[in-house]
Amino acid sequence: MRQRVLRLLSENQAAAALEILERDEDRTPESSLLAAVIAYREGFIPHAMVHLRRAIEAQLRWEEDDALDRTIQPLLGGEEYLDFEQLYLDELERFEGSRDAHNRWFHLNMPVYELLTAAGSEQGRARAQSLLNLLAPERAEKLLGHGEKELERIIRDFSRSEVDARFGLEALKLLRQKQYPGLAGLVLALLLENLKEFGPFFALSADQIKDSNLQQLVVLLPLRIAIDLLLLYSLSEPKVKMGEALSLDWETRPFLGLMAAAFVNFYQQVHEFRKSAKAPPSETLE
Repeated sequence: MRQRVLRLLSENQAAAALEILERDEDRTPESSLLAAVIAYREGFIPHAMVHLRRAIEAQLRWEEDDALDRTIQPLLGGEEYLDFEQLYLDELERFEGSRDAHNRWFHLNMPVYELLTAAGSEQGRARAQSLLNLLAPERAEKLLGHGEKELERIIRDFSRSEVDARFGLEALKLLRQKQYPGLAGLVLALLLENLKEFGPFFALSADQIKDSNLQQLVVLLPLRIAIDLLLLYSLSEPKVKMGEALSLDWETRPFLGLMAAAFVNFYQQVHEFRKSAKAPPSETLE
């Protein structure tokens, strides 16, 4: 069965591979881990967590460079591999009795935190470049140097839409008035509202999205979408540990380019996950 699942994955039939694993009544701990990887790749983070929990409860332990690791690595990109590892560590710590398992939360936050606390323009630019390479690699240089112009172009496109015209006009007003934190908050509110509609692509209901705070929500979302939301939130309410407020240098740091990257990347990611036109896994999350 494992070879059949891997063959389906090589043929870009991840949904079929996941269905086989989830219907297997004699699933092994290894197949549960493989199902977790596929669910993660498909954007179903809650289901990935369930499969990880089952694998761990069955005494599976994933170690670096063991046979399982060598199977998993080719299925996940570098950033996704590290992110999936944090998901595994959270489930392992919960199984061991921890009530404070937040590995993935801190992992998702780290690039944004490092950006906001960068010392000096050179370090700030390097950290901005790193985030742009993750969220918008094909447009990173343009967003780094011409962020405000790119952001205005994106907002103008929205202002021409009958559905989003009101948002576009308000956003343009905030951009012209240089009320950048307010603009980041407005974009974040739009994405969270849209996420209610897109929730089924990530095995999330509109009520789950509406009733979750940001910390609860982002750990249930794919990597880049989670970082989009965290970045916009941090730009709208720039704070570091202990709630200390930050004064962001919007004039010399490429925060507007990063805002544009998060804005565009959110919809690109939704499109990528929707393209396969698959339904969320049917089994209940227990």
